[in-house]
Amino acid sequence: MSYQPSTWNYETDAHGNRTYQDEVLNKVQENLLTLSSLIGDMRVDAELNIPIVQGWAQCKTVKDPTAQTVALFASKIIEGLGVVFTAGTPAAIIATITSKIVSGLITHFANPQSKDTYNQLQAAASDLKLSIDKHSFFIQKKIGTWLDNLETEWDTPIGESGNRLSDLAVSEMLPRPSSTEYVECREKMNEISTYETAKVLIPRRWRIRKHRGFPPDGISNLICGWQVEWYKVRGRGTWDSWRSSSEFPKIPNHLKDDIEGPYEPINWDNIPNGKQRFTSWGSAQRDYEWSDGQKLNDSKQWNGTRWMGFSGRNYPYRIENDNLLSGTSFLDLIEDILSGVYSSYSGWVKENSIPKEPSYYLWYRTKRPNESVEIVNDRRDWTLLGNWACQDWVYDSNSIFTWGRAYRGITLNHYSLVDENGDYAPAEFCNWLFKDDGHGKIKNEDGVAEISDFYHNWGLNFE
Repeated sequence: MSYQPSTWNYETDAHGNRTYQDEVLNKVQENLLTLSSLIGDMRVDAELNIPIVQGWAQCKTVKDPTAQTVALFASKIIEGLGVVFTAGTPAAIIATITSKIVSGLITHFANPQSKDTYNQLQAAASDLKLSIDKHSFFIQKKIGTWLDNLETEWDTPIGESGNRLSDLAVSEMLPRPSSTEYVECREKMNEISTYETAKVLIPRRWRIRKHRGFPPDGISNLICGWQVEWYKVRGRGTWDSWRSSSEFPKIPNHLKDDIEGPYEPINWDNIPNGKQRFTSWGSAQRDYEWSDGQKLNDSKQWNGTRWMGFSGRNYPYRIENDNLLSGTSFLDLIEDILSGVYSSYSGWVKENSIPKEPSYYLWYRTKRPNESVEIVNDRRDWTLLGNWACQDWVYDSNSIFTWGRAYRGITLNHYSLVDENGDYAPAEFCNWLFKDDGHGKIKNEDGVAEISDFYHNWGLNFE
């Protein structure tokens, strides 16, 4: 049951300000006034941010210019209120309630059934600056209606959300304008508006090049990953049956005669003993030492093998949460790729190597055993030393007369942002857009988005 005031009586001062006899109504009134002020500031900040983003993105048109799209854009900014303040604090409690109410109001405005607002929003949909101006006007106008008619609006449902003005009848207060908390809140919403603007405006012509695969073994020599074990598989039908079995990656009893393994990666005659070879796109090669002796024994607690043991090049170096910054052969490989050892199309030509491109992002995926959650670019011990964290598989066969191989390991994905001509995104643009390199190194604290967030949550198309 929502709060029902004991009286709606109030007094009006010389300036037209109301003071209710019920103190709860005074707090609701103050929160609505603060919210109206915040919406006004949000509009000012967004109208400054949008042209800046448009200049960087070289695009002034929303990718999907509909009233619903720009309503979602406005809602995302408002919903930022719910995360600006420390969880559990009075400001966070009322901010969360307020953001839900306003977000529901925005959704109501963008509904085709709301003929008084929908047509205006639809007409402004392709112009983000005009759209946010319209949304802010409608929200502030509605807040004014609430303030003028608090009693009649008290229990009226707001759109389809089911929220009501009476939900604001709590003891918590939003920070007053010009207070430290208010200024910090405005700054955070300013960051959110920049992020959401870039997300809406970055055109779909930007795409991602994705390269993946496993080390060549004489059968398949396309791209490359990090292989830890392989199986002999009788044929494609056996592989399909195995992959679809509930026991995978264990071998079901009825397939044991058709699958052999697991084996550790193959040693070739021209590879020094005790090393694993990694081959790049243009067949540039490097050999990585696996651990032996005490290092191998130390890694056994993670069910590791020599392929995933501690590095032969570096001793383990850990930071908090058991994250390894160096000390495994896999990390040696990642370091070499990021430092430009491998070229994208031919042998090692440092100035043309992929990591030197401004939008480059190296991504790999692992999993915990028996869990469906994917973990990106993880550096914990159990990932980098335990074989069971390697959940990527690939099957290849060079002939219908020979057995194929099923490889298990970590697939490396190499992403680069390019335009329709295949040209890389400009360095200045990437330096403005990306906060980090995707591997824990901050490049620009004032960047718009983390690089992993950009590639995986912004709806970009793969090339």
